[in-house]
Amino acid sequence: MQTNFIAQHGELLNHYQTKTKQPDSYFKEVWITTTHITHAKSYLLEISYE
Repeated sequence: MQTNFIAQHGELLNHYQTKTKQPDSYFKEVWITTTHITHAKSYLLEISYE
């Protein structure tokens, strides 16, 4: 992940990390995939759970 993405969206990433560490979490693993679309100045964020 790019440093500027983490700087801009760190709270969102922390939110999902906290969700997966709860004792009643039903997820074994969580994957986060990001793509930076430079011409649109946007990021795509995909969160997958197992």
